[in-house]
Amino acid sequence: QPAGLPVTTATEPPPDPADRPANQPAGLPVTTDTLSAARAQLLDALQTSELYNVGLIQSRIRDDSGMHREMALLHGRRGDHDLALGVLVHELGDYAAARRYCTERSEPTSRRKLFHSLLELYLRPRTTGPLLQPAIDLLNSGDADFDAVEILTNLPDNWSLSSVSDFLSKSVRNSFHSRCSSAIGCRLSVHLRATLSQSLATAQSTRVTATESSKCDVCSSPLG
Repeated sequence: QPAGLPVTTATEPPPDPADRPANQPAGLPVTTDTLSAARAQLLDALQTSELYNVGLIQSRIRDDSGMHREMALLHGRRGDHDLALGVLVHELGDYAAARRYCTERSEPTSRRKLFHSLLELYLRPRTTGPLLQPAIDLLNSGDADFDAVEILTNLPDNWSLSSVSDFLSKSVRNSFHSRCSSAIGCRLSVHLRATLSQSLATAQSTRVTATESSKCDVCSSPLG
């Protein structure tokens, strides 16, 4: 290097603004934490807000975007519960979330139907073999709601009773509790009917004498 010339070092050229994604604000680098925070905000908005068009947002989500949890939530918003469970099970493999999805339904009839649909997804999946362990865990869970007779009729022949022992024990307890509750209800109805019949007979046997000077205790109008 000739004497007297300043020493310079090679530097990288500044990034071209045209290379920045269109949806990225200027000056904010895209990081994993940034994306996670944005998706958390999106999920919260989709779950709590009513001010959006579900079908429009679904149409904007590409199949290869990886936004499966968002799609499951949107399916649930539209009442497509089987599709929502399918996404949670097949795309995410989040069996705990699928069970919570069923548990959070408010109506008992709807909740039981969803649990049966989820079990069907486990035992008869579309592309893979049966998901036996998630199915057993679902049956034996304390918060699941099933029709015991229907389940026992459709269980695979190669399952041992010991694998669903918790489910069987719970079903027997629930059946016994239902029978006891029904018996108590019947006895209470009989007792109430007898009490009302006695009260009616007593009222009918009581005589009231009204004269020309008798007046109503409420409006003071003459009764005679």
